[in-house]
Amino acid sequence: MSECNFRDSPGTQGISRYFTDAEKKSASSYKLISFLSSISNDDFASVLFEDSLDCFETTDNVIGSYECKAYFETDPRGSELIHVTASSHANTEGLQYHIQLDALLTKKLETMSQTQKETTVFNGRSSTKVTCLNKITNGYDVKREITENNGKSHDKFFYTNECLEGFISEGANLILQRLMTCKEFLSPFEAVGLDSDCVPCLLTYVDLGDRNIFLKGEEINVSGIERRLQSSTTLPTSWQMYFMNDGHLVLRMQVGSPVTMKVSEIPKRFVQDQYLRKPDLTANTFEWQEDMELSSRFLSRKDAIKADHFQYLRNNPVVNDMLSDFLQALLMHKPENAVEFAIEYFKNTSLYSLPTRLFLSTNS
Repeated sequence: MSECNFRDSPGTQGISRYFTDAEKKSASSYKLISFLSSISNDDFASVLFEDSLDCFETTDNVIGSYECKAYFETDPRGSELIHVTASSHANTEGLQYHIQLDALLTKKLETMSQTQKETTVFNGRSSTKVTCLNKITNGYDVKREITENNGKSHDKFFYTNECLEGFISEGANLILQRLMTCKEFLSPFEAVGLDSDCVPCLLTYVDLGDRNIFLKGEEINVSGIERRLQSSTTLPTSWQMYFMNDGHLVLRMQVGSPVTMKVSEIPKRFVQDQYLRKPDLTANTFEWQEDMELSSRFLSRKDAIKADHFQYLRNNPVVNDMLSDFLQALLMHKPENAVEFAIEYFKNTSLYSLPTRLFLSTNS
């Protein structure tokens, strides 16, 4: 997103804060680390697809939509990353909001970059917040621009690697939950996230078990995950998501919000291409010289070809004259490429080719 470049953007200087190792949140993330270390490249490939849901109010009226897409992308250094894009918008009770997310992740779900843009409009007053997070050598750098009624403010944050150990960004969370469902990772665990004020906080993931839901008259089984964000500066926030066993999101709710996201059609189950393992074929050595019959056939065929060659020369004595003329021309012209010279020279003897300028001058 182009909104990441704030250097030339006018506005007032807002918050500037440095989060050190001492401000690390104590999260029991060893389960998460162990789980991610068990994920293979095929596991990641199996959860890279598109989700599309509609937003509903309590009256079952469609008021917006949600889309999320993930795919592999190669960076300029040749590393394969996971590119996640998500977008949601809705219009409810005079409040309009639009959220866009763009993130690049490693295969350890480490966030290399993430841009999140949130726009709300209420009673004619608009507010836009753009938050850009980038991984740097010694930690994470975050820049935030808030625009309200044509006024802008800029905030800067820095977090050491130790401070955000076990960090799961919004983009990484979308892939993590798909993996948890596909791999049936049901153990509750903790991670570290950022709240709406960009302050480190605890994330808790809890298994909600299985349930059946009806969609288009068909009953499907889904698995639930609750994600709780326990902020020290704002009220705690919880989301409940339900997935099909292939990782497709079918239902999403924020606790306390009247808006529910759910699919209108049952997603087509993701089927990963299966390839047979390439067989290990050992090359057998073939010692034909040791086989008397094969060796005899080879020598007989060799003698027959030589006899045919000598017989042809005896029947066509002009061949010797042609070779003599060719060697004479070769000594006269002294070409850099003797093979190409020979090709051009003997074109003169073909019934389908005219003599070239080179050999017309030679024969003269």
